[in-house]
Amino acid sequence: MGLIVGVGGGQTSTRCAVCSTGGACISYVEAPDCGRIVDEIEGPGAPNKMLALVEQALQMAGAAPDDVSCLWLGMTGVPGPDSRPWHA
Repeated sequence: MGLIVGVGGGQTSTRCAVCSTGGACISYVEAPDCGRIVDEIEGPGAPNKMLALVEQALQMAGAAPDDVSCLWLGMTGVPGPDSRPWHA
């Protein structure tokens, strides 16, 4: 099917859109924040929250993971080359 999935995961909300390669939005889901990807306090919850949101958006679109050609993630809390771990 060649779908494009975009996820915007932040500390305020998390959004997921499933679009055709032509740019038509097929489904859109919004949820509370997913938390930071790397967070010693919150733990590994963010990836599971993102995955659940993508699965929900795909289900709403009547699509399966195999239909996805491209997945784009814009996430908060992803360490960069100059990042240092935070310690309390």
